[in-house]
Amino acid sequence: LDYGDRPSVKAVADELADFAAEANGAKAADRGDDDDRPARPVGAAFLIAGVDRDGTSAVYLVDPRGFPRRWRAKAAGAKHREADERLREALWDACDGADTSHSAESRDGAVARSREPPQLSVADAAVVAAGVVEAVAPAGSALDAVIVRPAPPRPPPVQDVGPDDPEPPHDASTHDDGWAGPSAPAVEVLGADEVASLAAEWRTRAKARDAAQ
Repeated sequence: LDYGDRPSVKAVADELADFAAEANGAKAADRGDDDDRPARPVGAAFLIAGVDRDGTSAVYLVDPRGFPRRWRAKAAGAKHREADERLREALWDACDGADTSHSAESRDGAVARSREPPQLSVADAAVVAAGVVEAVAPAGSALDAVIVRPAPPRPPPVQDVGPDDPEPPHDASTHDDGWAGPSAPAVEVLGADEVASLAAEWRTRAKARDAAQ
């Protein structure tokens, strides 16, 4: 990475994992240096989500011990187990009607088929997230949400410069570092009313799904 460039989601998760491992003394223990162990561990988990430059989204959970793990969908904090179970059910429900099966041949020639949850659209993912959060949040909570979308693809810049022409002077204001330039993700903040509307749509879909079973 160059100075000012945007790191990948994985790089951020790995850096936080190293920090947590150093804080809880895991690295000092590996070095055999008990005197260098810190007095206070981090004691918190980090839930990191983002979109890389290539448009790939990722969600990582870094636990207090300093272990990063990537997830398709993940919750953290109070009632995270209930939220995780609801997210898991929502992803598997999305498999219905979608061709998400994969074949794999084992060493003995047997063919096994497995199913993986498909990639949800941003709109469907927002509905699922709002419904799950509303279901586990205390009654009457005002919930906000943030949606991060990858930047739209754009054509490469065209420079009207001949092979023998000198390079134009560097203009720092046009440097696209991935933070605020054209390649930066688009961030949309949803207020409590919008989240409540999405959660209502989630309940409607759930009722329709239960009635169809």
